[in-house]
Amino acid sequence: DGWNEKVQNFLNKELVPELVKRHRVDMKNSRLELKNELLINRGLFLAKKRYALHVIRREGKVMDEVQVKGLETRRSDYPSYSKECIKELLDLILKSDKVPLKKIMEFVKGKESDFLEKIKRGDKNIARPCSWTKKLSEYKVLSQGVKAMQNWNDLVYPIHSIGAKGYLYKLKGIDLEKAPKEIVNKYNLEFLGKGRNLEVIAIPDEEEKLPDYFIIDVKEMLEFSWKDRYGLILDPLTQVKESDKIL
Repeated sequence: DGWNEKVQNFLNKELVPELVKRHRVDMKNSRLELKNELLINRGLFLAKKRYALHVIRREGKVMDEVQVKGLETRRSDYPSYSKECIKELLDLILKSDKVPLKKIMEFVKGKESDFLEKIKRGDKNIARPCSWTKKLSEYKVLSQGVKAMQNWNDLVYPIHSIGAKGYLYKLKGIDLEKAPKEIVNKYNLEFLGKGRNLEVIAIPDEEEKLPDYFIIDVKEMLEFSWKDRYGLILDPLTQVKESDKIL
């Protein structure tokens, strides 16, 4: 606090008057005053408007808060479990006394097992949220989410329409031995019969999980829901570690 006050006084009493003077403004008419808004003890900066800060003071008040801008925890189109785990990862990076790279890698590998289990179960907490926002004629190119919703309508039961929300899964296909007869018939008619590939599907919010007769693309789902998510966060840290090895 002492250093913070000294810096603030120096800026306002030494540098600001000089700056105002250079712009030929009478100091009594100046409204320029600098003050400390945030005090952080660690930050993770990935790109412009993409960062996370551990805030310990805000306008003089003691805080213990991770402030995030532009990262996955704030995005509505990422799985809820992904955002939950990224928050845990950011706490581990920003709130530890030292950045514990070994512990971080153990954390992400441990979570990978959790993601795999949820993916194989068809848990919607690891599926990508999607929405159908306008008439089909108004889309220049149909989004993957809308295509996935249409696939559900054509195969299982019609429910998705404008305003609907769903949870998207990447697929390798359908298990015709497990699927009910009516689903197999629809698949033969709407997909095989029309040369359509079944690569994505979106369950409606009413469903708790993806029916087990759909064959999930586990690798693609794991990449999107977890590996790519933590990879973006850890990239600056692993680059630093590699540069240390070179030196």
